Amino acid sequence: MARQIVVIHGGDCFNRYEDYLNELTTRPVNLESFLPQSDWKANLSGVLGEEWQVLLPRMPNKQNARYSEWVIWFERMVPFLDDGVILIGHSLGGIFLPKYLSEHRLAKKIVKLILVAAPYSQTEFLGDFIIDKPLANVSAQCENCFVL
Repeated sequence: MARQIVVIHGGDCFNRYEDYLNELTTRPVNLESFLPQSDWKANLSGVLGEEWQVLLPRMPNKQNARYSEWVIWFERMVPFLDDGVILIGHSLGGIFLPKYLSEHRLAKKIVKLILVAAPYSQTEFLGDFIIDKPLANVSAQCENCFVL
């Protein structure tokens, strides 16, 4: 049986909907902006091989992310997780996972929580992704936690 890894990608948050629309209309683009992109997350399954099942959920509206929407989609995936899962959060996904785990008890054993380039700053707008609960529930659920 393959071991599972879940990778939660990043995203953007905006204080006001008008700011989001402004970003859509003013962000510099070029031809490469519209071509298929491949990154470490998409290549992880091929690198690790058949011993691993890599789940890459596409979280809702990553361009204007809302925590409550991501919770709904993440919880739709939870029944498919096995005990011993490894959770990886990249960028906004790296703040989503500790916030979620600080507020909820996952019904599966988490052997590793890996946070890659997770924002945690008063200078970045994180919308409703800001952690406002103690992190004790996170460490109680995760055997190992790594922040990169």
